[in-house]
Amino acid sequence: ITRESVTAIRKAGMSHVPEDRMADGCAPEMSVQENLIVSNIDTFTNKLGMIQTSKIKEHCTQQIEEFTIKTKDENQSIGSLSGGNIQKAIVAREFKAKSDLLVLNQPTRGVDVGAMGFIHKKILEMRDEKKSLILVSADLTELRALSDRIIVFHQGKVAGVINDVPAATEEELGLYMLGLKEDPAEKF
Repeated sequence: ITRESVTAIRKAGMSHVPEDRMADGCAPEMSVQENLIVSNIDTFTNKLGMIQTSKIKEHCTQQIEEFTIKTKDENQSIGSLSGGNIQKAIVAREFKAKSDLLVLNQPTRGVDVGAMGFIHKKILEMRDEKKSLILVSADLTELRALSDRIIVFHQGKVAGVINDVPAATEEELGLYMLGLKEDPAEKF
């Protein structure tokens, strides 16, 4: 998919919460509203291709409330929000994209504890809806709490596959991460 356009990737049923929210996750000069709908604008057009502004406002108001995005209104520039609120807006947009595969790279970086718990709950709900999720996180506690399986890479290669996540210790994961332990026989 690396050679495909964003539109083609979205049409294939994939969404992405990028690691760098400012460089890859949002258009800082655009409004919160524009950032919340940019990936699914087709949802807000009628049969004649006219944009339905009332549907957009309703959708954005609901997202702002559900994800507790602190903004004066949906027309505020997203770049003027705190980093955590920008992250919540990006997560809201990607979770509502109705994708079959969601890649999450550091989804809770920079958010408060309440928002982190909310995002974790949403991730688990998506899992329960049988959506495919790939979670990349530097937070081992987050990975262990949310993952059904953990694949550990070292220097670009699979060092180990943890299928029994509750039984895996942080020490074991650390050994794989440092390349001190390898399990090349175990494939995913």
